[in-house]
Amino acid sequence: MAGEEPYPRKILQYMEGFLVSKLHESQRPLSVSELAVSLGCSEDGTERLLNACVSLELLNANTDPHGTVVYSNTEMSSVFLTKSSPTSLFHSIEYSSRTIYLCWHYLNDAVRSDEEMVKFMHLMNSIWNICGRDVVTAFDLSPFRCICDLGGCSGALAKQCVSAYPESTVTIFDLPKVVRTSQQHFVSPQDERISFCEGMHQ
Repeated sequence: MAGEEPYPRKILQYMEGFLVSKLHESQRPLSVSELAVSLGCSEDGTERLLNACVSLELLNANTDPHGTVVYSNTEMSSVFLTKSSPTSLFHSIEYSSRTIYLCWHYLNDAVRSDEEMVKFMHLMNSIWNICGRDVVTAFDLSPFRCICDLGGCSGALAKQCVSAYPESTVTIFDLPKVVRTSQQHFVSPQDERISFCEGMHQ
């Protein structure tokens, strides 16, 4: 509907069924040969993949003045697939590709290391950056000056809360290891209205 924020419904649907192996950002449309060299792939395979992405409305295909077909991101891809976009799903897709699928097929490799925790927290960030504001404003929380986020993970939802409710503060409750990781990678001292309380469940 007009005036509403874009929602990446198609991309979220594709994520459930496709293994995204590489996302290439460019400031200009690129040809099959340019992309094949950049990605280290065959031109035939690259062209097939690009045309599939065109049919999925993830890429545009146009002919340049020299008669060469060049490819560029659609608006949806620019907003939700480029790594630099504030609403990027890059980390979510990367986590699904490299971790979640491996968890299903290679359960012995599904180890909860510190690196995997950071990847998972990036995943949570990418989701809450898109729909977090809708969640925290579904009910008017402005009467509550202190909001508690149980299992707040990376603090992404807490950031949405303090943005939507400027008079409120948020306390994140989570496991000690999660709190330390969040403070190291996601919530900076400048986020003065977000605090942490760590603990263990019984």
